Amino acid sequence: MANIGEYLMRRRKNPQGSQRSEGQSQVIIRYATSRDLQRIVEISAETRELENYTGQVMSASDFAEFLDRSPSRKGWAFLIVAEVDGNVVGYVTGYKGKRYFYLPYGAVDKRYRRKGIATALMQYVEKLALKERKKYIFYSVFTSNKAMKRFSRKLGFRPGRTLVQYAKVLC
Repeated sequence: MANIGEYLMRRRKNPQGSQRSEGQSQVIIRYATSRDLQRIVEISAETRELENYTGQVMSASDFAEFLDRSPSRKGWAFLIVAEVDGNVVGYVTGYKGKRYFYLPYGAVDKRYRRKGIATALMQYVEKLALKERKKYIFYSVFTSNKAMKRFSRKLGFRPGRTLVQYAKVLC
């Protein structure tokens, strides 16, 4: 990838579902800015797949922590978005460990699913991880999310250990 800051991918427009148009739509994968936070929250809310343990959807301030790439935090986290025709249509968040990337949150606008957006996001993250000499990428998937499990296998991810997450709401 020539420029890690912006990854371009061309995909065919598919305005009528299964029929393909001859037009082209450009998908831009880039680091998010504070201007993107509201749209990211909207995508999160519409998918309802990112509810936290209290059943509440992530807020802009929850996602803002992924924007902080300050030297004091040594670029410990990232938030990457997919943009089509100037609109954010998907995102992925990540934490950087010494040898790995962990991707806690990600979603694609329902209207843009099965159009290569998630694949483009994951390919970008993988190239970024390779550039930073990470050994692996991992993330969690709800056991009921069959589509995400199929997608993960398609990209070469394999199930790891099974674990149960526990949480306690304190306020």
